[in-house]
Amino acid sequence: MNKQQSSPAKHDTEYDINKDTAAKGHEAVLALLSRNDVQAYSMVIFSLLALAFFSIFAIKPTLTSFFDLQRQIADAKMLDQELTTKIRTLLRVQEEYYRIREDLVMIDQALPADPAFSSLLKKIEQVTADEQTTVSTFTTEDFSLLEEGGTHMTKDDEIGNVSFSLETDAPYPNSEALIRRLLNLRRMIFINRLELISNERSTTPVVQMEISAQTFHLNK
Repeated sequence: MNKQQSSPAKHDTEYDINKDTAAKGHEAVLALLSRNDVQAYSMVIFSLLALAFFSIFAIKPTLTSFFDLQRQIADAKMLDQELTTKIRTLLRVQEEYYRIREDLVMIDQALPADPAFSSLLKKIEQVTADEQTTVSTFTTEDFSLLEEGGTHMTKDDEIGNVSFSLETDAPYPNSEALIRRLLNLRRMIFINRLELISNERSTTPVVQMEISAQTFHLNK
């Protein structure tokens, strides 16, 4: 009977001891945390933990974006340099083209891409009319106005030619002026033969002139 009554008292005593121990431990912890050095160390530890957390979730993406931007800026600078170089090259080419543009036009007129004999014939007619010379005959064996190609030559060579002959009647000064005008045409003309025949029976100083010449063109 006595043993059964002492058991609750024993449990109460153990509970009081544990409670006192917990209280003392809590007071010890509070006392420890209240120390300046412990608080300083705690602040350092918490700061390091916060910095690590901030570095992982905030600084790292920012640094990644920063390096990506640096790479993009470097690529943009390189592209800009390449474009600048190309633009300068194009400007030099354009400047050179403008400088020789008139020469290119004259080259195209002197050596056209096709016979263009109809155009040359009109120029010859205009020159002979300006110099008051009478054309008695005009012949060509290599060209036909009825054919689109205009020439019967083969296209093995890069440069083709069309031969023609011309006979005129005019005073000597007019004939001389005609020759000079023909040679000064922008269309390239090479005179193979030139013969002047004086008509002694004529009352006027008329000279018969026979011209054998060639003009050139590019073969397509």
